[in-house]
Order: sequence, then structure tokens, then C-alpha cells
Amino acid sequence: MKKCSCCKIVQSLTNFSKQKHSKSGIRSYCRTCAKQKYRAYATKSGRYKGIIRPIGKQFVCHKPKLTITAYNQMLENQGNVCEICGEKQRVRCSRTGQPLRLFIDHCHTTGKIRGLLCSQCNTALGMLDDDLDLLASATSYLINSS
Repeated sequence: MKKCSCCKIVQSLTNFSKQKHSKSGIRSYCRTCAKQKYRAYATKSGRYKGIIRPIGKQFVCHKPKLTITAYNQMLENQGNVCEICGEKQRVRCSRTGQPLRLFIDHCHTTGKIRGLLCSQCNTALGMLDDDLDLLASATSYLINSS
């Protein structure tokens, strides 16, 4: 039995997560409090995956920075669909069930924004390291194997 440092309720040790660096080897607060702390932090910082949180007039994304107006204009120009597959975002937020926003695709060398992509197309480009030769080989493979 252990007392949670956050809610002050004495609970079974199974209600506490492991933590390698603490003396006891478990966290000082229970799983329920940990979840609430993370949600508060993630909501405040915009860390929920795929959710781009506006701060003033800018999106929170490391690179590239894009204004909400510019993002919405790009989205409208693309017809609210992925630039590669032409589909709306199929992946949904596990917390809210809402579709995630399209991802901002950019060149990692120049930082130039290329377009907005769904998670599948964004992942596919990332897995191929934006390598045109590798993409051509993959295309050739698919054509020859069908």
C-alpha cells in the first residue's frame, strides 16, 4: 500500500507506475493522477499527436512555422484532402475521435513547405527518406508485381 502524493489516497501498489530512478522504483503519484497531470500538460502545450494548437497567429510546429490563415488557405486550395492520395484524413485522435489535421509536409533540407498530407502518405514519404530513386523503385516494384 502506498499514499499518492497528489490525491493523498492510500492505494495498492498496482495503481502506481514503475519509475527506475526513484528509491522505491515506483512513481510517487497514482496512475489516475499521472493521467490527469499529463492531460493538463498535453492540452496546455499542444502535445496531443497530430493536433496543431494555435498560439496567437502561429501553429506550434518546430519546422516550418505556418500561420493559421496560410494553413487554411493551403487546405482550401487542396480541396480539404491530402495532396498525394486525394483522401480526407482517415486517422482519428484517440482521445476525441475527431479526424487529425493534415500534416504539413516540408523539405527537411530547405525547410520549404510542399503541401498538406494525410498521415499514411506523410509516413510513406518519411519511410522512403524523400528519396526519388527509392520512390521510383517502389513504384516499379508495384507495377511489375501486379
